[in-house]
Amino acid sequence: MPIFEHVSDFDIPAQQVWDFHARPGAFARLAPTWQNLRVVEAIGPFESMRLTFRIQPGPIGVTWVAQHEGYEPGRQFQDRMVRGPLARWLHTHRVIDLGSGRSRLHDHIDYALPMGPIGALGRGLFEADLRRMFTIRHNRTLEDCTRHAAFSGVGPLRIAITGSTGLIGENLCAYLLNAGNTVYRLARPGSTAGSPDLPTPVIRWDPDTGTIDAAELEGIDAVVHLAGRNIGSARWTQAFKHEVMQSRVRSTSLLTKTLASLKNPPRVLISASGVSGYRDNGDSPVDESSPLDASFLAEVTRAWEGATGDAQRAGVRVVLLRIGAVLTPRGGLLARLRPIFNAGLGGRIGPGTQRLAALGMDDMLAIIEHAIHTPTLRGPVNAVAPECPTNADFTRTLARVLRRPAVLPAPASIIRALFGEMSSVALKNNYVRPLALERSGYRFVHPTIEAALRTQLGRPNL
Repeated sequence: MPIFEHVSDFDIPAQQVWDFHARPGAFARLAPTWQNLRVVEAIGPFESMRLTFRIQPGPIGVTWVAQHEGYEPGRQFQDRMVRGPLARWLHTHRVIDLGSGRSRLHDHIDYALPMGPIGALGRGLFEADLRRMFTIRHNRTLEDCTRHAAFSGVGPLRIAITGSTGLIGENLCAYLLNAGNTVYRLARPGSTAGSPDLPTPVIRWDPDTGTIDAAELEGIDAVVHLAGRNIGSARWTQAFKHEVMQSRVRSTSLLTKTLASLKNPPRVLISASGVSGYRDNGDSPVDESSPLDASFLAEVTRAWEGATGDAQRAGVRVVLLRIGAVLTPRGGLLARLRPIFNAGLGGRIGPGTQRLAALGMDDMLAIIEHAIHTPTLRGPVNAVAPECPTNADFTRTLARVLRRPAVLPAPASIIRALFGEMSSVALKNNYVRPLALERSGYRFVHPTIEAALRTQLGRPNL
Protein backbone atom coordinates (compact mmCIF):
# COMPACT_ATOMS: atom_id res chain seq x y z
CA MET A 1 0.00 0.00 0.00
CA PRO A 2 1.28 3.55 -0.74
CA ILE A 3 2.46 5.62 2.21
CA PHE A 4 2.50 9.41 2.41
CA GLU A 5 4.29 11.25 5.22
CA HIS A 6 4.70 14.88 6.15
CA VAL A 7 6.90 15.95 9.08
CA SER A 8 7.54 19.37 10.64
CA ASP A 9 9.60 20.40 13.67
CA PHE A 10 8.25 23.31 15.73
CA ASP A 11 9.81 25.54 18.37
CA ILE A 12 6.72 25.12 20.54
CA PRO A 13 5.91 22.54 23.25
CA ALA A 14 4.33 19.26 22.22
CA GLN A 15 1.36 19.83 24.54
CA GLN A 16 0.35 22.92 22.59
CA VAL A 17 0.44 21.00 19.32
CA TRP A 18 -1.58 18.18 20.85
CA ASP A 19 -4.16 20.57 22.31
CA PHE A 20 -4.55 22.20 18.90
CA HIS A 21 -5.53 18.84 17.37
CA ALA A 22 -7.63 17.59 20.27
CA ARG A 23 -9.78 20.67 20.88
CA PRO A 24 -13.02 21.47 19.04
CA GLY A 25 -12.41 23.57 15.96
CA ALA A 26 -9.31 21.65 14.84
CA PHE A 27 -11.04 19.99 11.90
CA ALA A 28 -12.39 23.31 10.64
CA ARG A 29 -8.98 24.96 10.94
CA LEU A 30 -7.22 22.12 9.11
CA ALA A 31 -9.80 21.36 6.41
CA PRO A 32 -8.74 22.60 2.95
CA THR A 33 -10.33 26.00 2.39
CA TRP A 34 -10.21 25.51 -1.39
CA GLN A 35 -12.61 22.56 -1.18
CA ASN A 36 -16.35 22.92 -0.72
CA LEU A 37 -16.54 20.94 2.52
CA ARG A 38 -19.35 20.75 5.06
CA VAL A 39 -19.55 18.73 8.29
CA VAL A 40 -22.77 16.71 8.36
CA GLU A 41 -22.47 14.87 11.66
CA ALA A 42 -20.07 14.46 14.59
CA ILE A 43 -20.78 11.65 17.07
CA GLY A 44 -18.92 10.82 20.27
CA PRO A 45 -15.93 12.21 22.19
CA PHE A 46 -12.73 13.10 20.36
CA GLU A 47 -10.93 9.82 21.04
CA SER A 48 -13.68 7.77 19.35
CA MET A 49 -15.47 10.39 17.27
CA ARG A 50 -17.17 9.45 14.02
CA LEU A 51 -17.17 12.45 11.71
CA THR A 52 -19.23 12.65 8.53
CA PHE A 53 -18.53 15.41 6.06
CA ARG A 54 -19.47 16.24 2.49
CA ILE A 55 -16.94 17.35 -0.13
CA GLN A 56 -18.40 18.94 -3.24
CA PRO A 57 -15.67 20.28 -5.54
CA GLY A 58 -18.13 20.34 -8.47
CA PRO A 59 -21.68 19.33 -9.29
CA ILE A 60 -21.14 15.83 -7.84
CA GLY A 61 -20.35 15.57 -4.14
CA VAL A 62 -18.67 12.86 -2.09
CA THR A 63 -19.48 11.78 1.46
CA TRP A 64 -16.55 10.86 3.73
CA VAL A 65 -17.02 9.11 7.09
CA ALA A 66 -13.95 9.13 9.36
CA GLN A 67 -13.60 7.09 12.56
CA HIS A 68 -11.13 8.16 15.26
CA GLU A 69 -9.17 5.29 16.80
CA GLY A 70 -5.68 4.40 18.06
CA TYR A 71 -5.96 7.16 20.65
CA GLU A 72 -2.94 7.74 22.92
CA PRO A 73 -3.40 10.96 24.95
CA GLY A 74 -0.77 13.56 24.15
CA ARG A 75 0.89 11.35 21.54
CA GLN A 76 -1.29 10.17 18.68
CA PHE A 77 -4.70 9.41 17.21
CA GLN A 78 -5.82 7.93 13.91
CA ASP A 79 -8.69 8.60 11.58
CA ARG A 80 -9.77 5.72 9.39
CA MET A 81 -12.02 6.18 6.38
CA VAL A 82 -15.13 4.08 6.99
CA ARG A 83 -16.82 5.28 3.83
CA GLY A 84 -15.51 7.53 1.10
CA PRO A 85 -13.94 7.85 -2.34
CA LEU A 86 -10.69 5.94 -1.70
CA ALA A 87 -10.05 2.21 -1.43
CA ARG A 88 -8.21 2.80 1.86
CA TRP A 89 -7.24 5.70 4.14
CA LEU A 90 -5.65 5.44 7.57
CA HIS A 91 -4.21 8.72 8.80
CA THR A 92 -2.04 8.63 11.91
CA HIS A 93 -1.44 11.99 13.62
CA ARG A 94 1.63 11.86 15.88
CA VAL A 95 2.97 14.57 18.18
CA ILE A 96 6.51 13.92 19.43
CA ASP A 97 8.15 15.78 22.31
CA LEU A 98 11.69 16.77 21.27
CA GLY A 99 12.49 18.39 24.62
CA SER A 100 13.47 21.99 25.42
CA GLY A 101 10.06 23.27 24.32
CA ARG A 102 10.32 21.75 20.84
CA SER A 103 8.05 19.26 19.10
CA ARG A 104 7.55 17.27 15.92
CA LEU A 105 4.28 16.84 14.03
CA HIS A 106 4.25 13.66 11.97
CA ASP A 107 1.36 12.86 9.62
CA HIS A 108 1.51 9.29 8.30
CA ILE A 109 -1.11 8.17 5.75
CA ASP A 110 -1.54 4.61 4.57
CA TYR A 111 -3.86 4.81 1.56
CA ALA A 112 -4.97 3.17 -1.67
CA LEU A 113 -6.61 4.86 -4.62
CA PRO A 114 -9.78 3.37 -6.14
CA MET A 115 -9.93 1.29 -9.35
CA GLY A 116 -6.84 -0.79 -8.59
CA PRO A 117 -3.93 -0.51 -11.07
CA ILE A 118 -5.77 2.09 -13.15
CA GLY A 119 -6.35 4.35 -10.14
CA ALA A 120 -2.73 3.87 -9.05
CA LEU A 121 -1.63 5.75 -12.16
CA GLY A 122 -2.84 8.93 -10.46
CA ARG A 123 -0.62 8.49 -7.42
CA GLY A 124 1.80 11.27 -8.42
CA LEU A 125 -0.95 13.89 -8.78
CA PHE A 126 -2.70 12.67 -5.62
CA GLU A 127 0.43 12.95 -3.50
CA ALA A 128 1.23 16.36 -4.96
CA ASP A 129 -2.20 17.52 -3.74
CA LEU A 130 -1.51 15.97 -0.34
CA ARG A 131 1.85 17.75 -0.15
CA ARG A 132 0.18 21.10 -0.84
CA MET A 133 -2.53 20.41 1.71
CA PHE A 134 -0.22 19.27 4.51
CA THR A 135 2.22 22.12 3.94
CA ILE A 136 -0.64 24.54 4.62
CA ARG A 137 -1.97 22.44 7.52
CA HIS A 138 1.39 22.43 9.30
CA ASN A 139 1.91 26.16 8.66
CA ARG A 140 -1.51 26.89 10.12
CA THR A 141 -0.88 24.63 13.11
CA LEU A 142 2.31 26.51 13.96
CA GLU A 143 0.73 29.93 13.42
CA ASP A 144 -2.41 29.24 15.45
CA CYS A 145 -0.53 27.60 18.30
CA THR A 146 1.92 30.51 18.49
CA ARG A 147 -0.85 33.12 18.56
CA HIS A 148 -3.00 31.28 21.08
CA ALA A 149 0.02 30.77 23.35
CA ALA A 150 0.63 34.52 23.45
CA PHE A 151 -2.69 34.94 25.30
CA SER A 152 -2.68 31.72 27.33
CA GLY A 153 -1.86 33.57 30.55
CA VAL A 154 -5.24 35.29 30.46
CA GLY A 155 -7.02 31.95 30.74
CA PRO A 156 -9.97 30.69 28.71
CA LEU A 157 -12.67 33.29 28.05
CA ARG A 158 -16.43 33.17 27.55
CA ILE A 159 -17.08 34.80 24.18
CA ALA A 160 -20.43 35.51 22.51
CA ILE A 161 -20.70 35.97 18.75
CA THR A 162 -23.51 37.39 16.61
CA GLY A 163 -23.60 36.51 12.93
CA SER A 164 -21.99 33.20 13.92
CA THR A 165 -23.24 31.27 10.89
CA GLY A 166 -21.87 33.84 8.44
CA LEU A 167 -18.62 33.66 6.51
CA ILE A 168 -16.45 35.18 9.25
CA GLY A 169 -18.57 33.99 12.16
CA GLU A 170 -18.42 30.26 11.47
CA ASN A 171 -14.64 30.39 11.04
CA LEU A 172 -14.29 32.52 14.17
CA CYS A 173 -16.22 30.03 16.28
CA ALA A 174 -13.79 27.28 15.29
CA TYR A 175 -10.72 29.49 15.79
CA LEU A 176 -11.71 30.69 19.28
CA LEU A 177 -12.87 27.25 20.42
CA ASN A 178 -9.55 25.83 19.30
CA ALA A 179 -7.81 28.41 21.51
CA GLY A 180 -9.58 26.85 24.52
CA ASN A 181 -12.38 29.40 24.93
CA THR A 182 -16.08 28.77 25.43
CA VAL A 183 -18.04 30.23 22.53
CA TYR A 184 -21.72 31.17 22.57
CA ARG A 185 -23.78 31.91 19.46
CA LEU A 186 -26.42 34.61 19.52
CA ALA A 187 -29.04 33.07 17.27
CA ARG A 188 -32.51 34.08 16.12
CA PRO A 189 -35.44 31.73 16.82
CA GLY A 190 -35.49 28.94 14.26
CA SER A 191 -31.99 29.63 12.98
CA THR A 192 -29.44 26.86 12.47
CA ALA A 193 -27.17 25.95 15.37
CA GLY A 194 -23.95 25.92 13.33
CA SER A 195 -21.57 23.10 12.46
CA PRO A 196 -22.19 19.79 14.32
CA ASP A 197 -18.52 19.47 15.32
CA LEU A 198 -18.47 22.83 17.12
CA PRO A 199 -19.99 22.73 20.65
CA THR A 200 -21.44 26.25 20.93
CA PRO A 201 -24.31 26.96 23.34
CA VAL A 202 -27.00 29.24 21.92
CA ILE A 203 -28.22 32.53 23.39
CA ARG A 204 -31.53 33.54 21.81
CA TRP A 205 -32.19 37.00 20.47
CA ASP A 206 -34.39 38.63 17.83
CA PRO A 207 -33.43 42.18 16.79
CA ASP A 208 -36.63 42.48 14.74
CA THR A 209 -38.78 42.15 17.87
CA GLY A 210 -36.24 43.68 20.26
CA THR A 211 -35.90 40.55 22.40
CA ILE A 212 -32.72 39.05 23.85
CA ASP A 213 -31.92 36.62 26.67
CA ALA A 214 -29.98 39.15 28.74
CA ALA A 215 -29.42 36.81 31.70
CA GLU A 216 -27.32 34.50 29.51
CA LEU A 217 -24.95 37.39 28.73
CA GLU A 218 -24.11 38.01 32.40
CA GLY A 219 -20.43 37.25 32.96
CA ILE A 220 -19.52 37.00 29.29
CA ASP A 221 -15.95 38.27 28.83
CA ALA A 222 -16.16 39.47 25.23
CA VAL A 223 -18.78 39.97 22.52
CA VAL A 224 -18.04 39.94 18.79
CA HIS A 225 -20.85 41.52 16.79
CA LEU A 226 -20.86 40.44 13.13
CA ALA A 227 -24.58 40.33 12.36
CA GLY A 228 -26.02 42.37 9.50
CA ARG A 229 -27.55 42.00 6.05
CA ASN A 230 -24.97 41.10 3.40
CA ILE A 231 -24.56 44.17 1.18
CA GLY A 232 -23.73 41.99 -1.82
CA SER A 233 -26.77 39.73 -1.59
CA ALA A 234 -29.12 41.85 -3.76
CA ARG A 235 -29.26 44.89 -6.03
CA TRP A 236 -29.25 48.15 -4.08
CA THR A 237 -32.86 49.26 -4.33
CA GLN A 238 -34.12 51.79 -1.81
CA ALA A 239 -35.93 48.99 0.02
CA PHE A 240 -32.78 46.86 0.19
CA LYS A 241 -30.64 49.77 1.38
CA HIS A 242 -33.17 50.45 4.13
CA GLU A 243 -32.99 46.78 5.12
CA VAL A 244 -29.17 46.89 5.23
CA MET A 245 -29.20 49.99 7.44
CA GLN A 246 -31.87 48.71 9.80
CA SER A 247 -30.32 45.25 10.15
CA ARG A 248 -27.15 46.86 11.48
CA VAL A 249 -28.50 49.68 13.59
CA ARG A 250 -31.37 47.72 15.14
CA SER A 251 -29.22 44.73 16.12
CA THR A 252 -26.37 46.89 17.45
CA SER A 253 -28.69 49.10 19.50
CA LEU A 254 -30.39 46.08 21.07
CA LEU A 255 -27.09 44.43 21.85
CA THR A 256 -25.33 47.47 23.33
CA LYS A 257 -28.32 48.58 25.42
CA THR A 258 -28.47 45.06 26.84
CA LEU A 259 -24.76 44.93 27.59
CA ALA A 260 -24.95 48.32 29.31
CA SER A 261 -27.73 47.06 31.58
CA LEU A 262 -25.83 44.02 32.86
CA LYS A 263 -24.43 43.77 36.38
CA ASN A 264 -21.28 42.21 34.88
CA PRO A 265 -20.90 43.58 31.36
CA PRO A 266 -18.18 42.21 29.06
CA ARG A 267 -14.76 43.76 29.06
CA VAL A 268 -14.82 44.31 25.31
CA LEU A 269 -17.27 44.59 22.45
CA ILE A 270 -15.89 44.17 18.93
CA SER A 271 -18.41 45.57 16.48
CA ALA A 272 -17.78 45.01 12.77
CA SER A 273 -18.25 47.56 10.01
CA GLY A 274 -16.39 48.21 6.74
CA VAL A 275 -13.69 50.28 5.07
CA SER A 276 -15.70 51.26 1.98
CA GLY A 277 -16.97 54.49 3.50
CA TYR A 278 -13.62 56.30 3.52
CA ARG A 279 -13.12 59.31 1.30
CA ASP A 280 -11.02 58.62 -1.81
CA ASN A 281 -7.59 60.07 -1.06
CA GLY A 282 -6.00 59.24 -4.41
CA ASP A 283 -2.45 57.93 -4.14
CA SER A 284 -2.22 58.62 -0.40
CA PRO A 285 -3.53 55.95 1.99
CA VAL A 286 -6.25 56.71 4.52
CA ASP A 287 -6.18 55.50 8.11
CA GLU A 288 -8.54 55.44 11.08
CA SER A 289 -8.28 59.23 11.54
CA SER A 290 -9.37 59.92 7.94
CA PRO A 291 -12.88 61.25 7.21
CA LEU A 292 -15.72 59.24 5.73
CA ASP A 293 -17.40 60.39 2.52
CA ALA A 294 -21.09 60.98 1.76
CA SER A 295 -21.82 57.57 0.19
CA PHE A 296 -24.45 55.09 1.31
CA LEU A 297 -21.83 52.81 2.90
CA ALA A 298 -20.37 55.75 4.81
CA GLU A 299 -23.85 56.53 6.15
CA VAL A 300 -24.20 52.91 7.22
CA THR A 301 -20.80 53.02 8.95
CA ARG A 302 -21.67 56.20 10.88
CA ALA A 303 -25.02 54.84 12.04
CA TRP A 304 -23.70 51.35 12.78
CA GLU A 305 -20.77 52.54 14.83
CA GLY A 306 -22.85 55.25 16.48
CA ALA A 307 -25.24 52.60 17.80
CA THR A 308 -22.49 51.28 20.11
CA GLY A 309 -22.72 54.39 22.31
CA ASP A 310 -24.58 52.72 25.19
CA ALA A 311 -21.83 50.14 25.64
CA GLN A 312 -19.10 52.79 25.53
CA ARG A 313 -20.87 54.91 28.14
CA ALA A 314 -21.19 51.82 30.37
CA GLY A 315 -17.40 51.44 30.37
CA VAL A 316 -17.15 48.60 27.87
CA ARG A 317 -14.08 48.87 25.63
CA VAL A 318 -15.49 49.08 22.11
CA VAL A 319 -13.43 48.21 19.05
CA LEU A 320 -15.02 49.37 15.78
CA LEU A 321 -13.50 46.91 13.36
CA ARG A 322 -13.59 48.31 9.82
CA ILE A 323 -13.12 45.23 7.66
CA GLY A 324 -11.82 45.05 4.10
CA ALA A 325 -12.59 42.29 1.57
CA VAL A 326 -11.96 38.99 3.38
CA LEU A 327 -10.29 36.54 1.01
CA THR A 328 -11.58 32.98 1.16
CA PRO A 329 -12.84 30.74 -1.65
CA ARG A 330 -15.80 29.82 0.54
CA GLY A 331 -17.54 33.17 0.08
CA GLY A 332 -17.30 36.85 -0.73
CA LEU A 333 -15.11 38.37 -3.44
CA LEU A 334 -12.77 35.42 -3.97
CA ALA A 335 -15.62 32.92 -4.27
CA ARG A 336 -17.11 35.03 -7.08
CA LEU A 337 -13.85 35.57 -8.94
CA ARG A 338 -12.36 32.08 -8.62
CA PRO A 339 -14.60 30.23 -11.15
CA ILE A 340 -14.22 33.08 -13.65
CA PHE A 341 -10.43 33.03 -13.41
CA ASN A 342 -10.29 29.22 -13.38
CA ALA A 343 -12.11 29.30 -16.70
CA GLY A 344 -9.48 31.69 -18.08
CA LEU A 345 -12.01 34.51 -18.37
CA GLY A 346 -10.62 36.83 -15.69
CA GLY A 347 -9.06 40.26 -15.92
CA ARG A 348 -8.98 43.65 -14.28
CA ILE A 349 -12.25 45.31 -13.26
CA GLY A 350 -12.88 48.83 -14.54
CA PRO A 351 -9.76 50.98 -14.93
CA GLY A 352 -7.69 48.65 -12.73
CA THR A 353 -6.00 51.58 -10.98
CA GLN A 354 -8.38 51.54 -8.00
CA ARG A 355 -6.93 50.06 -4.80
CA LEU A 356 -8.41 47.00 -3.10
CA ALA A 357 -8.32 46.90 0.71
CA ALA A 358 -8.34 43.20 1.59
CA LEU A 359 -6.93 40.53 3.91
CA GLY A 360 -6.89 36.75 4.21
CA MET A 361 -9.29 34.87 6.48
CA ASP A 362 -6.41 33.75 8.75
CA ASP A 363 -5.57 37.39 9.52
CA MET A 364 -9.23 38.25 9.97
CA LEU A 365 -9.55 35.70 12.77
CA ALA A 366 -6.20 36.55 14.36
CA ILE A 367 -7.05 40.28 14.35
CA ILE A 368 -10.26 39.63 16.29
CA GLU A 369 -8.35 37.54 18.85
CA HIS A 370 -5.73 40.30 19.08
CA ALA A 371 -8.44 42.94 19.58
CA ILE A 372 -10.06 40.91 22.36
CA HIS A 373 -6.78 40.73 24.27
CA THR A 374 -5.26 44.16 23.55
CA PRO A 375 -6.54 46.81 26.02
CA THR A 376 -5.03 49.71 24.03
CA LEU A 377 -7.22 49.00 21.01
CA ARG A 378 -10.48 50.93 20.97
CA GLY A 379 -12.48 52.94 18.47
CA PRO A 380 -12.00 52.50 14.70
CA VAL A 381 -9.51 49.80 13.69
CA ASN A 382 -8.91 48.98 10.02
CA ALA A 383 -8.79 45.24 9.40
CA VAL A 384 -6.84 45.17 6.14
CA ALA A 385 -3.46 43.82 5.04
CA PRO A 386 -0.48 46.22 4.87
CA GLU A 387 -0.31 45.64 1.12
CA CYS A 388 -3.14 47.40 -0.71
CA PRO A 389 -2.77 46.48 -4.41
CA THR A 390 -4.44 48.05 -7.40
CA ASN A 391 -7.21 46.01 -8.96
CA ALA A 392 -4.93 45.28 -11.91
CA ASP A 393 -2.20 43.97 -9.59
CA PHE A 394 -4.69 41.93 -7.59
CA THR A 395 -6.20 40.25 -10.62
CA ARG A 396 -2.75 39.52 -12.09
CA THR A 397 -1.73 37.96 -8.78
CA LEU A 398 -4.90 35.86 -8.59
CA ALA A 399 -4.33 34.63 -12.14
CA ARG A 400 -0.70 33.76 -11.37
CA VAL A 401 -1.66 31.80 -8.24
CA LEU A 402 -4.30 29.87 -10.22
CA ARG A 403 -1.95 29.52 -13.21
CA ARG A 404 -4.42 31.12 -15.56
CA PRO A 405 -4.32 34.15 -17.88
CA ALA A 406 -5.89 37.47 -16.92
CA VAL A 407 -6.54 39.10 -20.27
CA LEU A 408 -10.29 39.80 -20.35
CA PRO A 409 -11.04 43.08 -18.55
CA ALA A 410 -14.52 43.97 -17.34
CA PRO A 411 -15.21 47.60 -18.36
CA ALA A 412 -16.62 49.93 -15.71
CA SER A 413 -19.71 50.57 -17.86
CA ILE A 414 -20.63 46.89 -17.80
CA ILE A 415 -20.04 46.62 -14.04
CA ARG A 416 -22.32 49.64 -13.46
CA ALA A 417 -25.00 48.22 -15.76
CA LEU A 418 -24.94 44.84 -14.00
CA PHE A 419 -24.74 45.98 -10.39
CA GLY A 420 -26.03 49.54 -10.30
CA GLU A 421 -25.01 51.53 -7.21
CA MET A 422 -23.39 48.44 -5.69
CA SER A 423 -20.71 48.67 -8.42
CA SER A 424 -19.13 51.46 -6.37
CA VAL A 425 -17.66 48.78 -4.06
CA ALA A 426 -15.63 47.32 -6.95
CA LEU A 427 -14.81 50.57 -8.75
CA LYS A 428 -13.96 52.87 -5.85
CA ASN A 429 -10.32 53.58 -4.96
CA ASN A 430 -9.99 52.12 -1.45
CA TYR A 431 -6.39 52.77 -0.37
CA VAL A 432 -6.54 51.91 3.34
CA ARG A 433 -3.74 51.44 5.88
CA PRO A 434 -4.04 49.37 9.12
CA LEU A 435 -2.36 52.04 11.25
CA ALA A 436 -4.06 51.16 14.57
CA LEU A 437 -3.13 47.49 14.23
CA GLU A 438 0.45 48.30 13.34
CA ARG A 439 0.80 50.59 16.36
CA SER A 440 -0.71 47.95 18.66
CA GLY A 441 2.01 45.45 17.71
CA TYR A 442 -0.12 43.13 15.59
CA ARG A 443 1.97 40.83 13.37
CA PHE A 444 0.26 39.85 10.14
CA VAL A 445 -0.03 36.19 9.20
CA HIS A 446 -0.01 37.15 5.51
CA PRO A 447 1.18 40.74 4.96
CA THR A 448 0.94 40.33 1.17
CA ILE A 449 -2.18 39.50 -0.81
CA GLU A 450 -0.33 36.80 -2.76
CA ALA A 451 0.55 34.96 0.44
CA ALA A 452 -3.09 35.06 1.56
CA LEU A 453 -4.31 33.83 -1.83
CA ARG A 454 -1.79 30.99 -1.93
CA THR A 455 -2.90 29.73 1.48
CA GLN A 456 -6.61 30.08 0.83
CA LEU A 457 -6.44 28.49 -2.63
CA GLY A 458 -4.06 25.68 -1.69
CA ARG A 459 -1.19 26.92 -3.86
CA PRO A 460 1.81 27.25 -1.50
CA ASN A 461 5.29 27.86 -2.81
CA LEU A 462 6.88 24.44 -2.34
